[in-house]
Amino acid sequence: MQDDEDYVPICRRFLSWYNACKTVFGKVGFIITQLHFVFYFEGGGMTLHRDGRLTHKRSRRAIFAAPPRPPVSGAKRKRPSRAVTRKRLTFFVGQPVVPRERGKKGRYDDAMNTHGALCFGKADGAVLMTGKGAGGVELIPAGHVDMSGDWAKAGYEQHEWPAVYLYHVPWIKKAPFKGAPAGAASYVVSGYSIADGDESSDSDSE
Repeated sequence: MQDDEDYVPICRRFLSWYNACKTVFGKVGFIITQLHFVFYFEGGGMTLHRDGRLTHKRSRRAIFAAPPRPPVSGAKRKRPSRAVTRKRLTFFVGQPVVPRERGKKGRYDDAMNTHGALCFGKADGAVLMTGKGAGGVELIPAGHVDMSGDWAKAGYEQHEWPAVYLYHVPWIKKAPFKGAPAGAASYVVSGYSIADGDESSDSDSE
């Protein structure tokens, strides 16, 4: 319970932040369907992943570093925390891992494979991902490439090889990286863009 209470001020800042800038999203034609925020333990991170819910070709995902806690009244102004200024998103080109049991998907079978993956670069600041699968955009259709060699090794035929995606990793914790700094959190906004005045979409369910 105490841990939950510690997050209340952050939740309030998140809602205040959203209320202050939601009109900006509307002006650029970004229709919001999902809001969530993510907290990271110091030194922690997340697995390589994509979001399979964003299925529409006009899907959008915006990721912002949560602003630092407001300074205490009377305190000297300090620089932004490292959780805000450090590059926190690393982008890779790669494929999903081979399922542990053929024909059956388990909890980790949708994870992205580090074998054969290519690092595309790192980013800080606000990041806007566009296109179908925003957060894990398909670059090469299924049945063409086996970047890791794991699928062929496991006995899968070429037509069974998965697609190749551009996907992201928040806060890599494997050496030489050190994971998330203290106070790291992200505000994530998902939805779709309006095209030609169309305000309908089937983008966020599978």
